[in-house]
Amino acid sequence: MALPLALILFGAFAAQTVVGFGSAIITLTLASFVYPVTALVPLLVLLGTLQSAYIAARHSRHVEWRLLLTRILPLMGVGLAIGFLGFDSAPEVALKRALGAIVVVLSALELCRVFSGIGEDGPRNPLAATAALLGAGVMHGLLAIGGPLLVYAVSRIPMTPAAFRSTLAYVWLALNAVLIGAYITTGRLDAALGMEVALAVPVVIAAVVIGERIHHRIDAQRFRQGVFGLLLVAGAALLLSG
Repeated sequence: MALPLALILFGAFAAQTVVGFGSAIITLTLASFVYPVTALVPLLVLLGTLQSAYIAARHSRHVEWRLLLTRILPLMGVGLAIGFLGFDSAPEVALKRALGAIVVVLSALELCRVFSGIGEDGPRNPLAATAALLGAGVMHGLLAIGGPLLVYAVSRIPMTPAAFRSTLAYVWLALNAVLIGAYITTGRLDAALGMEVALAVPVVIAAVVIGERIHHRIDAQRFRQGVFGLLLVAGAALLLSG
């Protein structure tokens, strides 16, 4: 595994361990300048499953089970199927342009929330929340980046940071399991991908260890400002270069 990709993965998975999402959108945005999106997505799904399994197993007592099982997973599951079919047929250039546009819009939305409080309470009606959850499923099936829309959809619901992170871990664990099954049936998992995963596992483990320590010490709002500020710039560059 090339050093630049290893460094990107380390930063991305450390960030996800801190706030509950972000590994895929950070990695795809930064790494897609030099790596094919279609090769990165299966790698991220497999690595994300390992990271989510750790968080889910260690912090299951914090999960909001009713919200997870009756609201998030049913709606995101429908969107996931739609997104997976789109990923399977979309050309590389179209995926990169779509990624750039999505990252710019979602990063701008998130920065508005954390800087000025606009939309801080999330969607203001059930239809908006439903649309956001369906959209999150589509984005996850397409590019494994459902996090920002999911955060927007559930941010109005009172939850502790621990409950928020643990609930999201179970979301990614469940949806990624479906994607892995789809990858197996379509022949997308091969020996080369297995080698990439094996090489990346120590990087992800180190990122999780560091992220766990940071999670209890850092101001999550300021951390998100930095992450999404970087993504906004990178997404714009990706969109223009696509």
